Amino acid sequence: MPWNFMEVIPFFDGRRLMPECGPGGLTRSCARSKIQGILDDAAAHIGPPFDDLAQQWGSSDARDFVTDSRSAWLVYEHEDDAVLAGAREHAVRFAQELRKNGVDLHVADPDVSTR
Repeated sequence: MPWNFMEVIPFFDGRRLMPECGPGGLTRSCARSKIQGILDDAAAHIGPPFDDLAQQWGSSDARDFVTDSRSAWLVYEHEDDAVLAGAREHAVRFAQELRKNGVDLHVADPDVSTR
């Protein structure tokens, strides 16, 4: 199955979790490289906590998910014609984890990233 990458960002004022995913159809390595690029860019422009996140992501090829306890970045497998459905499924799982910690956000429909 093909792979994709996704960034999940909470917007607390609107109580929404916004997933943004890639176009899909990637190899796992390519999807991981996309996340590494996103985190490296954020580390260069923002610094902490992105420098640590970028290092964590790059330190283990086995890692498919990293979070700063608010936002999340991940790679996932998807069916050929289900890029957005796969993104939504993973965003819903992340929202469920946030709810366990008392943060109640609903998941917006995923957007496809232009990165």
